[in-house]
Amino acid sequence: MNWKYLLIIVPLFIVAELFLITKLFSMISQPSDLLVFLGVFGIGLDIFAIIKLYTLLKKHIKY
Repeated sequence: MNWKYLLIIVPLFIVAELFLITKLFSMISQPSDLLVFLGVFGIGLDIFAIIKLYTLLKKHIKY
């Protein structure tokens, strides 16, 4: 996969995931432990994806 596509795909996934998490929390008045875990896990995956994207960009773009 070309690294330029990651510039488009990763932010779209992050925005969609955060949108879904906020929708879930707004629909449920008392969020369960599982939902809190999934939310934290999703945010952790987002941070991992951002770090991975940053390292990819550092390799491909020389300053």
